[in-house]
Amino acid sequence: MRDWVQPAALALRFLSRLSLPGEDMARFGRDLPRALMFFPLAGALLAGLTALVLLGAAQVFPLYLAVLLALAFDAWLGRGLHEDALADLCDGLGGGRTPEDVLRIMKGSAIGAFGALALGFAVALRVAALVAQDDPWRAALVLVVAGAVARLLMLAVIWRVPALPGLGGSVAGAMDG
Repeated sequence: MRDWVQPAALALRFLSRLSLPGEDMARFGRDLPRALMFFPLAGALLAGLTALVLLGAAQVFPLYLAVLLALAFDAWLGRGLHEDALADLCDGLGGGRTPEDVLRIMKGSAIGAFGALALGFAVALRVAALVAQDDPWRAALVLVVAGAVARLLMLAVIWRVPALPGLGGSVAGAMDG
């Protein structure tokens, strides 16, 4: 039974700022392939924490403010990992003329116009989708399901798209299909 604890903890640590007691980072390389299978479960758990923030905030604020607070918490909890990747991708694809340009732009630490616009639209779309639920409990359920599905889709992309150097490449290198 203990065989799954370390990989599950690693999945949570990799996808968030959570640090669980007893983690052994020396086992990172060995446990990463097994941790990948816990990504959807970790995504659901992390989104569940965001859903709790949403439900709590909805007791005090209108739904649109509760959603904004929950999404701000979600970005904090996830260390902005997904937002950073989206901005890098959009900056690279929007500003690069050659594959080398795209990679150079994506690796840069600055955010450009395409990345800023993508982040703005992504947050606006998430807010609109959650507020359209008209019910905090339904919005919370959408958050949890989306958290699991997003991490499952992340695995599908890692599995099928050729890896680039960097964090994503190291994760892709650990995946055995």
